[in-house]
Amino acid sequence: MKQIMHIKLLVIITLFLSCQALAEDRPFIQYKFEDTQNLHGKRLRELLPQDIAEFIEQYEMCQHWRGEPAFSKERAAQINHGIKQGCTGIEKTQIELESKYKNEPEIISRYKSIFSEIKNDTNTFETNDPDRKSKVLDVYYEAEAQWIIKSVSEQIPQSKIDYKKSVQEKSDANTCIFMNAIYMLQVQQKYLKRVAPNIDRLHPITKEKIMRAEELLTEQLSSYSKLALTSIRTGGPMTSLLCYEDMNNEK
Repeated sequence: MKQIMHIKLLVIITLFLSCQALAEDRPFIQYKFEDTQNLHGKRLRELLPQDIAEFIEQYEMCQHWRGEPAFSKERAAQINHGIKQGCTGIEKTQIELESKYKNEPEIISRYKSIFSEIKNDTNTFETNDPDRKSKVLDVYYEAEAQWIIKSVSEQIPQSKIDYKKSVQEKSDANTCIFMNAIYMLQVQQKYLKRVAPNIDRLHPITKEKIMRAEELLTEQLSSYSKLALTSIRTGGPMTSLLCYEDMNNEK
């Protein structure tokens, strides 16, 4: 009996380890920047039937044109054309879809929830996935992380070049170029904060690289922060603070 239990335990452990290996050995896919775009539309189609997703997008386009200012006759004509294209028959389409899916309460409930979010301009449905079931979000965060890794690997060396130039060739223009380089690194830091809660979705290779990118980014920005303070105190090349103040105002 004990031998049988031991064998069963070994089988369970083997299956568990096999599942873990499959998860870790999933193929690495190199995504493009375009894969981070249009999350809104991709999630609509993942969560709703195609015809409802298309209706919602038509509604959004209709609302867009209705909210546009007509600052000239030409612009007014564009707006009227947009309203005609986007808004014609929209109420009829809504009634038909709600009738079509009236016996599918799960779809109707999800549709009404998403439609309400869109009307209130909250759109939390885009990233709301506590059970980690969304394939769209898996791709989105993986692509986002890969893009951050690439950007950080390019921007840190360039920022060092810009800093060196700002010291050797002192001018407001070079100072602003360097300050812009710092700002771009801060932008990547913001993107990292968006990916961080979803790091469990990433491929192991990407996960390791994004963690290293975060370390390098934090270290470099900390270094530049100290340089800026030193330069301000000593009247060095970074005393032209217009760019620095503009950058901080955008945080």
